[in-house]
Amino acid sequence: MAEEGKDPRRRSELPEPRDREPWMRIGGVGLELAAAVGGFALFGYLLDRHYGWQPKGLLIGALLGLIGGFYNLIKTSLRASREARDLDRARQKEHPEP
Repeated sequence: MAEEGKDPRRRSELPEPRDREPWMRIGGVGLELAAAVGGFALFGYLLDRHYGWQPKGLLIGALLGLIGGFYNLIKTSLRASREARDLDRARQKEHPEP
C-alpha cells in the first residue's frame, strides 16, 4: 500500500488545471485559423458558383477568414501571455528566490 503522501493519483500532487491553461489554450488557435480561412473560402466559393462571381467571392471569403483568424490568434496569444505573466508573478511571491 502506498504511503499517504506518495500516492501519485492524489489530486493535491497533480498540477493545477489553471497552471496549464494559458499555454494549452494556444494549441488549438492554429486549427481555428485554418478553419476560419477554409470556412470563409468555402462560403465564398459557394457564392461564386451560385452568382457567377468567379473568383471574387473566394478571394473575399479567404481574406475575411484570414482577418478573423488572425484577430483570434492575436487576442488569444495576448491573453495567454498576460495570464502566464501573472502566474509567474504569483509563484515568485509564494517562493521568493534567495
